[in-house]
Amino acid sequence: MVPELKSSPKYIVKNLFLYYLFRFATALGQEIFYITFFLCTYWNFDPYICRSLVGIWQIVMYVGQVSKDLLKWPHPFSPLVVKLEIRVDVEYGMPSTHAMAATSISFTFLLCTMHRHKYQFELGLMAAVVLSALVSLSRLYTGMHKLLDVICGVLIIAVVIAPTYPF
Repeated sequence: MVPELKSSPKYIVKNLFLYYLFRFATALGQEIFYITFFLCTYWNFDPYICRSLVGIWQIVMYVGQVSKDLLKWPHPFSPLVVKLEIRVDVEYGMPSTHAMAATSISFTFLLCTMHRHKYQFELGLMAAVVLSALVSLSRLYTGMHKLLDVICGVLIIAVVIAPTYPF
């Protein structure tokens, strides 16, 4: 008896640039990227910045996971969207913790470094917006979240960062 092989994907990628761009952006929202980013920030910039980023990340991930467990909204259903990522399909969808983490880390990094290091603020703001947008859009492209999941994740960050950043 021959073991059954995994079935081939039921989709065809027609735009390889978008596919690889959003797969890369999805990796920017994974925990392994943030752990590596925190270490590089600690060694290359400033321990203060790293402590601020880790503190915000902890709060954001806690709020995001508790929200998912309370709301229990599922990810989009597979016949309506093609899921390019099935690794985190066992958890709930609302809010998008990838969007929350990317937005909080990029804007906290901007807020922490703008008075400690010299660079053009507009470039830092543009980098924060592009990183947040890439990760957020990647969650829509890969079929892991609905638009409402991503928008609510970003809005939750605005509510969380405002009172917690000064501390």
